[in-house]
Amino acid sequence: MRKVFIIILIILLLLGILLISKNKQIISYNIRYLLYGNPVDEEGLINNDFFDLNSNNSIEVAQGFNELIEYACKNNISYLKLNKGEYIIGDTIFLKSNICLDLNGSTIRYDKNSKTSYSLIRINNENNIEIINGKLEGDQDVHDYNSIESTHEWGMGIRIHAGKNVNICNLDISNMTGDGIYISQFNSSETILNNSENITINNCVIHNNRRQGISIISGENIEIVNNEIHSIKGTNP
Repeated sequence: MRKVFIIILIILLLLGILLISKNKQIISYNIRYLLYGNPVDEEGLINNDFFDLNSNNSIEVAQGFNELIEYACKNNISYLKLNKGEYIIGDTIFLKSNICLDLNGSTIRYDKNSKTSYSLIRINNENNIEIINGKLEGDQDVHDYNSIESTHEWGMGIRIHAGKNVNICNLDISNMTGDGIYISQFNSSETILNNSENITINNCVIHNNRRQGISIISGENIEIVNNEIHSIKGTNP
């Protein structure tokens, strides 16, 4: 009888582990909800503690931003507003369709690195996106150009591949090892080419980048108005 009881207990434990593993994210969300409250309030203000955006680890901050974006998509949240401050990221923030990211006067800065290519914010084949009201800063002044032999010209502030209906407004974009904004097509694994369309860059200051202010490789209906682009120097494209 005791042997049967032990076997049943082991089975229950294994089922419990499997259930926890399968619902790990749900459990994590529930725990964080109890600890920190709503992930995003009714006005779109982001709960930094919920997504660990105040972490001293720049990789974790980037992961938190991407988790936030996924959460917004799954819950049909179209407006996200940062708490005003400085956010240092060590990886790319991937924006998804139907989201307005309001920096609210904040700075998002890319951490010191030796990468030959990076993006602070990237849009891959996504639609109806806004990025507004803040600063994006690269690591040009402290970048490690020596560890990897390369021109290191591909560090971008915003990189758009086949974005459609994208509005970039009231941003200060500076100190990139490459371009402030880079716009191009998107090639999928099936080699289908999609173009960028209906991009507006308005009332931005794009300066002190190393390669170019804005690069347009391909696109349709791209409008660039009321911007200041200056002090671009360091390497040719």
